[in-house]
Amino acid sequence: MWELKICNFELYFLFYNFMLYSFFGWIYESTFVSVKNRTFVNRGFLNGPVIPIYGAGATIVYMFLAPIQDRAAYVFVGGMLIATALEYITSYVMEKLFHAKWWDYSNMKYNIKGRVCLLASLFWGFLSILMTDVLQPKMNQLIDKIPRHTGEILGVFLTLVFLVDFVITVIYTVQWDKKLAEMERICDELTEYLEGTKLYETKEEIKTRFENFSLVAYAEGLKEHLDEYMRRSDENKEESGKRREEMESRIQSILKKYRRRAELGSFVENRFIKAFPTMKLTKNESFLKDIKNLKKHKKGK
Repeated sequence: MWELKICNFELYFLFYNFMLYSFFGWIYESTFVSVKNRTFVNRGFLNGPVIPIYGAGATIVYMFLAPIQDRAAYVFVGGMLIATALEYITSYVMEKLFHAKWWDYSNMKYNIKGRVCLLASLFWGFLSILMTDVLQPKMNQLIDKIPRHTGEILGVFLTLVFLVDFVITVIYTVQWDKKLAEMERICDELTEYLEGTKLYETKEEIKTRFENFSLVAYAEGLKEHLDEYMRRSDENKEESGKRREEMESRIQSILKKYRRRAELGSFVENRFIKAFPTMKLTKNESFLKDIKNLKKHKKGK
């Protein structure tokens, strides 16, 4: 199996090239984000110390550009285009699968839907030159130093570990998606109830409020809003008081369900939030804001 050749490169070489660059990419990303946040951050989609997009990018770039590695301009442009395309495709696929943007360049100039940007693409170009001229020769030497028989056995073990990590991460990510769907259902339940109570004068007013739904902000302002509603009510004082208690009880019950669902999270979810501080949801960004706020509140207790 390891002798199989792809573009004149042995699968054995491509595997270790991929794994080593994935590992060094993880070191770079985790160090950069950890220093920036002043706390250790396990960066990357997977739980293990690898970021596959670095390994895949470096290996694909080398496979295609090895014949022209002496032409720096071609390597720069080729590496920039290949890595940018890979980054865009990865972002698109992960967004469609998990309904979240794991990184976002929207605040950068000359970006495409926040998935890629010119500055990052230029970085990939320079990194491609650095890789072909400096890193790849050392990587080749490092791979050559691994005893072949040991390397093949270790390769099988690393593949199994990688696949287990990938499956576990995907399972928990699907659960994260289900959690967001449940939060949306509870939010819709509250919206439907509020429509029936006439607490808001128009349906558009409810939609406007819930476009930036914040559990904490809404819960804090609920009492004041109910008081204002009762002042506008034509009911007598006793009926108004009962009506107010009933409404507050029902709304608080729904908010409690929402809060409980937002607080319940796995270790993978906690790592995602820490590892991808610029992550955005494609459905309702305020859900992520509530999850983060509740985690901070719980941690501060």
